[in-house]
Amino acid sequence: MKKWYLIAATLLLQIQSVPAIHNKSGNVKVCRKVISFTPPLRIPLILSGSFGELRPSHFHGGIDFKTDGKTGLPVYSIADGYVSKIFVSYGSGYMVHITHPNGYTSIYRHMIGFSPAVMNYTLNYQYRHQTDQCEITLKPNELRVRQGDQIGFSGNEGFSMGPHLHLDLYRTDNGDFVDPTPFFMSHFKDTRKPQATGIRLFPQHGTGIIGGRTDQVSFYPANGKIIKGWGWIGVGVKCHDYQDASYSQHGVRYVSLYVDGKLKCSTNMACFSRTENLMKSAWVEENFEKMYREPGNRMRIMKADPQRGLVFVNQERDYKCQLVLRDLYGNESKYNFVIRGRKQIVPQWKYSGNVLIHWNRINIISRPGVQVIIPKLMVPNDLSIHLQVHASTGLSDVYQLDNQPTLLLGSCELQIRLKHPVPQGDERKLYIASQSPMGWKSCGGIYRNGFVITKIEKLGTYKLMIDNTPPKISVLSMGAGSRLAFIVGDSGSGLRSYRGFVDGKFVLLHLRRQSNKMEYKLSEAQVKRGGIHKFELIAVDNVGNVSTYKNSFRW
Repeated sequence: MKKWYLIAATLLLQIQSVPAIHNKSGNVKVCRKVISFTPPLRIPLILSGSFGELRPSHFHGGIDFKTDGKTGLPVYSIADGYVSKIFVSYGSGYMVHITHPNGYTSIYRHMIGFSPAVMNYTLNYQYRHQTDQCEITLKPNELRVRQGDQIGFSGNEGFSMGPHLHLDLYRTDNGDFVDPTPFFMSHFKDTRKPQATGIRLFPQHGTGIIGGRTDQVSFYPANGKIIKGWGWIGVGVKCHDYQDASYSQHGVRYVSLYVDGKLKCSTNMACFSRTENLMKSAWVEENFEKMYREPGNRMRIMKADPQRGLVFVNQERDYKCQLVLRDLYGNESKYNFVIRGRKQIVPQWKYSGNVLIHWNRINIISRPGVQVIIPKLMVPNDLSIHLQVHASTGLSDVYQLDNQPTLLLGSCELQIRLKHPVPQGDERKLYIASQSPMGWKSCGGIYRNGFVITKIEKLGTYKLMIDNTPPKISVLSMGAGSRLAFIVGDSGSGLRSYRGFVDGKFVLLHLRRQSNKMEYKLSEAQVKRGGIHKFELIAVDNVGNVSTYKNSFRW
């Protein structure tokens, strides 16, 4: 049975609908062709991260391949195509996009470098523009690759917790991220069933109740569990999947909720758009995946019945519920529980906060010194928040928009008024800062008519700050080991740019996120050996403060 399921799933993904073609009459003609990809690594494939896994503020947009705990493994193009974009970035390290003629584009992230052809193209751009970090868009005829051509070397660059290769796959026509896993299923072994570690019931505000209370109820998923309830109730599940060769926890591809044998709601984490990737809070609460559609949840991964997947308990009987978890290989787990209908008085909902945000309208929240403009569809349902203003002798009061950070489904505008004047010209050095466990972090901002304005994606705690301190430069090496190395950081508005020069000529210093260390390896092609050389490093932060380091070295 599982062998047949594997073959069917693989064929289904190989025969894909590529971008639709519209003819003159407006009808859509869908071209179908066999699509196949080869592995990006030449080692046994083991996943350390799956598509759609839950991350703190989003879904994982690709899959992570383990690289035996090493960096520097060759990375290969999974199909014919052309290099369409090249990035060298603080967040993803060396990264390349390859656009394929089959309608997909693949992305390779966290690499430590490129193949010679891609690296030479990148270096030419970097030296022409005197920059390390860059985003380059290429034309189809500039850098063509064949399936299996090496394009780079695996690494641990950017926002990475260990050596691995991150592979994204997205539709070239609309940018939707697609799960790459089915294209490589024959390279994995998976006989393990997905597991649920918790079930949560969500009585709906003013219309549902559980055990005489309106609070959510969580329990371990033991078959036969009975919960007494009445009215409209939602179901959520906390779950994980695994593969035979890895202990890493993965997301579950398919989840379904049945009540009395009828399908109420199902999810299929096959693809999502960039906009949907910000909608985690519409579907997930404290890692419980809601098996019902909130009014503001527009994610296409979910299909629900006309009752939005909610269980309507209006009779004094047992409502037999079943959660079914299934992976791509047909491994399946089922969890049964009962909501026992017991008529209870459902109290009217009274929101506990001091501000109510409506999910289906524009919300303008104003308090002395602050204004938040939240567009409609930025919260999954009407949301009660606790907005507090903490008096401060600083540049502004401290504005706690909710008693805990609350993710939005997109971005909204935050305006904070400047309480005390700053010297003329220093307005550009003002920024809005967000409180985090590691301190205050810049959210940027533009000064306008007494206010600093920026975009935020969560309701957290904010205040105004000013950055008059230039970036800090610390020397690690001035020629020793044929290298120039420094640690450069900025604790205020953040580092914007940096440039190094030897004897007045630009040299490429590459910044690594994990250590904030930047390094240039001395080369006779650029620096003449055997003498004293002058070096200059210029670092600029996000509000324009400049640090300059000058010194001489012998090499």
